[in-house]
Amino acid sequence: MRRVWAVIGALALVVTVAPVAHTGASFTAQAVSPGGTTTTAVLPPPAVAAESSAMGLAQLSWDEPTIRPEVASTFTVERTIDGQTTAIDVGDGLTGDGMTVPPLGLAATPVTQISANLSSCAIAGGEVYCWGGSLFMSGPDAENVWTPMRMLGELEGHVATRVSVGPHHACAVADGAAYCWGNNTLGRLGDGTMTSRLAPAKVGGALAGKVVTDISAGASGTCAVADSRAYCWGDGGLGQLGDGLGQWSLVPVAVRGALEDTDVTSIATGSATSCAVVEGAAYCWGWNAAGQLGDDTRVNRMMPVAVSTEGVLGGLVVTQVAVAERHSCALAAARVFCWGENVYGRLGDGTVASSDVPVAVDTSGVLAGREVTAVTLGSRYGCALAGGRPFCWGANSSGERGDGAATGDRLAPVAVTAISGTVTDFTAGGSTRALSSRGWPAVGARGVRAVSAMARRRAR
Repeated sequence: MRRVWAVIGALALVVTVAPVAHTGASFTAQAVSPGGTTTTAVLPPPAVAAESSAMGLAQLSWDEPTIRPEVASTFTVERTIDGQTTAIDVGDGLTGDGMTVPPLGLAATPVTQISANLSSCAIAGGEVYCWGGSLFMSGPDAENVWTPMRMLGELEGHVATRVSVGPHHACAVADGAAYCWGNNTLGRLGDGTMTSRLAPAKVGGALAGKVVTDISAGASGTCAVADSRAYCWGDGGLGQLGDGLGQWSLVPVAVRGALEDTDVTSIATGSATSCAVVEGAAYCWGWNAAGQLGDDTRVNRMMPVAVSTEGVLGGLVVTQVAVAERHSCALAAARVFCWGENVYGRLGDGTVASSDVPVAVDTSGVLAGREVTAVTLGSRYGCALAGGRPFCWGANSSGERGDGAATGDRLAPVAVTAISGTVTDFTAGGSTRALSSRGWPAVGARGVRAVSAMARRRAR
């Protein structure tokens, strides 16, 4: 499918049409105002060719007077090839802010999962949509995407269940297979090359024939769980591939050592550190300069080591791990435990003392009596989901915490404000985003973002 953007003055139309593989094709777009005024424009093939990008995005525009500044009640798009005209059904749309948008992707379907870093991706109706500056690329291939765009390539036609966004690339799990796209200079995409890709490509190699259930895109590479085993690819110079070699790999390699004969349930990778949940315990490997492996050392590990259970994690069953640049956290017994560097209050324990072993995130304040169901980390902060509400701690120079404060570190969790509805999923990276039961992301500057009933308006 090829996405076409059509702009009539201040009125914007967003439609999805089939790829144009014939030079005789043209598009006709028509918008009708509530008062009955009609504006029509013919979009010739040269416009498609001139604006088509490597991602399959074609931007089309024409000079016509705006028929109404806020919204058109109905609109149609037709495609003509060799004299044969086909009407494209775009249905009702969402309205507001001078735009009319058909109910495609995030506009119509509740979002089930979201991931963010410097760019963002979400799953809606089994399809992956991404948006943000430079969309995982740099240099002449970089493209800013201001509204969610459906990712196609080899992912098209497959039902996505997981998506993960790193600072330079993104990956998804769809129908039990892994797909990645973006910057591939370190072999982050796992396709056996170092060729960057704007469209998703299937990850093969050791993952071929296996059922992938989880994936995590980090700064220097990627890790996944397939058939209950852990696999990583990309830069391994600090041990972040976990295979004991300390080398790059352009294709997935199995994580060795303590994870070889165990069942891995989930995985997370950060800057150059990775962690996994293995039979209710947390194991980490890779870079350890700040104690982010949690094994009571500052030694880099080429293969997984167990996170210390000598203290607060003793006897608890770990259900999730989260990894940032210089700290890591685990969810166990409905509480959060963190370790690593504690500048800015990253560990959330009410202090700024770093720790090479897990410490408990403070529950004497807003988390008192609440059961935490998920944890996510940004580079200088952390957030927990409890009772359908997000709570964050740590740095706030860019409003990361979403608590309404302009500045000031928080050494213990504070409540994220101005989110209506029950939050069902959230993520942190370059910023934090969250989803509520309404399935619609409400956008904040660089802090928490949530799906809010107040953000959704239908055209009827």
